[in-house]
Amino acid sequence: MLTPGNSHPRYSITEKRQAFLDTFLSVSQQHSTFMNLGVDMSILSKRLKEARLLIGLSQERLGFLIGFDESSARSRMNHYETGKHAPDYSVIERLAEALNVPEAYFYAKDDELAQVVVKLHRTPIKERKKIIELILQD
Repeated sequence: MLTPGNSHPRYSITEKRQAFLDTFLSVSQQHSTFMNLGVDMSILSKRLKEARLLIGLSQERLGFLIGFDESSARSRMNHYETGKHAPDYSVIERLAEALNVPEAYFYAKDDELAQVVVKLHRTPIKERKKIIELILQD
């Protein structure tokens, strides 16, 4: 039987509050951890949008390609691109694969460095190894 203020017969108001607080703290900790890693959400958001537009995908299509439910794909991608939410690293990995960029691209503050990282990522392995050897020479 429902009681006043309780919309679900199985959970008390206290249990609902606790569930809400647990969820809120979990999201806050994820955001805090993400920010403590030195991640600038505006950079990540900018890089995500640039890469998506460059290959001509809609937010909805990209979200669907990386495994989001069709009904929420556009909304979730929009939240990432506007910096409202931070994608976890598994989402970053899927985005990188779908957009053919390395994960590091999303975190590069410098535009030229971001371009170099993408170019290196897209270079065939044998050539990439030679380039890396040249760069790492003393």
